[in-house]
Amino acid sequence: MSKKVRPGKPVRIILPVGEKELDITERRLIDLVKGIAGNSVHIDIYTHTAKVHDAIAEKTGGIKTIRHIMMKNEFRFWTMVQRDSFAKTFIRLNHDLLVPGTDMKFWKQVGFDDFLWNVSSDIFPAITEPYDLMLFPIPSADESPAVLTDVFYTHSLFFAKENGIPVAGIQLFPVFDMPPILLTMLDYFIVKEEYEKRYLVSRGVDEHRIFVADALMDNYCISTVEDTYKNLMFGQSIHVDRDSLGIIVVNHPRNRQQLYEIFEVISDADIKTDVFFVFTQYAVRNLHEKDVFNALTKPVMDRELKRFYTLNIDGLVNVIMLCDMIIATTYLVSLGFAIKYRKGGIIYNPLRKAHPHFNDTVFAHSKEALREAILEQYTKKRRQLTVADIIHRILS
Repeated sequence: MSKKVRPGKPVRIILPVGEKELDITERRLIDLVKGIAGNSVHIDIYTHTAKVHDAIAEKTGGIKTIRHIMMKNEFRFWTMVQRDSFAKTFIRLNHDLLVPGTDMKFWKQVGFDDFLWNVSSDIFPAITEPYDLMLFPIPSADESPAVLTDVFYTHSLFFAKENGIPVAGIQLFPVFDMPPILLTMLDYFIVKEEYEKRYLVSRGVDEHRIFVADALMDNYCISTVEDTYKNLMFGQSIHVDRDSLGIIVVNHPRNRQQLYEIFEVISDADIKTDVFFVFTQYAVRNLHEKDVFNALTKPVMDRELKRFYTLNIDGLVNVIMLCDMIIATTYLVSLGFAIKYRKGGIIYNPLRKAHPHFNDTVFAHSKEALREAILEQYTKKRRQLTVADIIHRILS
């Protein structure tokens, strides 16, 4: 199911969210929304609790393309005549539906229990604005949301279905805990890992309706596992664009020729890059590292690179989380750290003996091998899916 977006108009997305689904991601779900919203995408976040509303307002204040809307519930007292009418309506609509594998009528099992006695006393006002897509945080069957939140989610899904709005579920909790009814109610599924996709396929979901958000930032925003280092991705003053490859190059006191060749290869790769040059705080006799850099290395970088930044070694971890790969002329502990977080790691030094790849580190011993490794990392980045990419695919 897809819905055509009017040309020239921003995509309008509705996101209903309850307290448990927001808290399970330590509110990173709001950071995900901030990364999606822009001039071409407007997002309205609906909630029914003051706590969630205030949290959203605090993190998105001043962003004109994100609105936070409070849905206030109203209490209803249903008389026995009305409850009897609910049960009769359900039976009339489902009188020929059997419990699978039996000849028992389905309404006999749930008609009176659910539609006579377990009728919610709360209702929500109608949603009247038009939307192109609903992003729906999938709740857990085992850690089910509060009763009022359940009604709120049901109200939101009913609105989407009644108005032909496609619904893309965002998998937050373990995929095995998904309420079974959502397997058929949701039009698309956004998951974090390939095994989650395989599980949904095994449950009968068409694989073309499942998307793996494997871009690191978005993947973490919908994860329930806190990571101190991944938190460094938020609030950075420097940003690497999606179409640019963020490359860290670590300085070395002796291997300046290798560094010059690295800059040359980056330039010849003919792709958009942001290069971060890391000072390691060495000294050569009376010369400080930055004196050597200004006299010898910086002129080469000015000639070969369109855009680069410099930083001290104590800021390396922050930049690793921001960038896509790290290149050094000798093995560093930071290479292993970068690879752990799915960043590319390359050692370039033609003077050293050739080695096979170790711990996913690429040992490049020629300019050609270095260029191939850089382009491979660039292609890998371009193939990663963000939630914004997924939205575009759904609506295109």
